[in-house]
Amino acid sequence: MGNVMSAIREELETQISGLCAGQKELEERLDKQQKNDASMVEQLAQKLREKFEAEIKAVKARSRRAGGGGPGVHTATVKPPKFDGATSWEVSPTV
Repeated sequence: MGNVMSAIREELETQISGLCAGQKELEERLDKQQKNDASMVEQLAQKLREKFEAEIKAVKARSRRAGGGGPGVHTATVKPPKFDGATSWEVSPTV
């Protein structure tokens, strides 16, 4: 009986040891994958930042060419006269 118990104990210890090694390997692989994923996310974020910065520069350049939206540019609000019901309204083209 003692030999059987000893054999069972050794087998259990071997299996536990194998499980622990497998767990460690899985943890290492998971850590490596997480670092890889974080790196990929950072690369994508950097590409998006660069793309948005380029788009912002392009929009600013178009705005400057169109003559609007820059510092020091003011828009005036024109209030139309009070409608008296007799005067016709004409829509003039905007410049």
